[in-house]
Parts: sequence; structure tokens; C-alpha cells
Amino acid sequence: MKHPEADRFIEDLLDDSDFHTAFAVLEQAFDFLCHREVEEIIGVSRSRDRFQALLDRARNKHGRLADLLSPVFEEGWRQAEITRRRTEIKGPGPPLFLALLLNAYQTGQRFCDS
Repeated sequence: MKHPEADRFIEDLLDDSDFHTAFAVLEQAFDFLCHREVEEIIGVSRSRDRFQALLDRARNKHGRLADLLSPVFEEGWRQAEITRRRTEIKGPGPPLFLALLLNAYQTGQRFCDS
């Protein structure tokens, strides 16, 4: 991702990929480019703009199906962030609460999906 032509390489890959490959590539790009603390603190969104450009490229190939990807990536990030915070908090109460919160949300999602 730090190669000067990384975005062009990824765009070329997205142009020739099936949807599953596009998902895997964009998931890695999302993990690398989105939710960068320093950029979010100072209000710069260059990395997020790079991700959006890659997502737009996937949309050219896969249409509206690509619109489903950002919410999936955001939800995965949110769940990982709760898990990460749970490991940082000491004491019996807060980690238990965060675990219950995560499990309740996942159970609610499964209930709504069925």
C-alpha cells in the first residue's frame, strides 16, 4: 500500500476480478486505509478518499452490489474495536459488559436476518 503505484495496481486487479476477489481486496484496503486515528483527529481524509476511489472502481465492475461492501467493512471494524477495547480494560465489570454488548448485538443481528 505504500508503493507509489499501489492504487493503480489495485484498480487493475479490481477491473479484472470477480466479486469475491473484489471483496477480499477491498477488505484489505479498508483495514489499511480507513479509521486512521491521526487523520481522523486532524480532519484529513486522504486515505479514506483513496479507499472510496477503489470502491468506485469496484462499483464500475460490479454495480450496486459494491454498495453493500462499506457497511460490511464498517461493522467488522466496529466489532473488532469492541474486542480490542475489551482486552485493554482491566477489572471484571467493563470487559464483561463489552462482551455482553458484542454478543447481544450479534444475536440481534442473527435474529433480524432470519
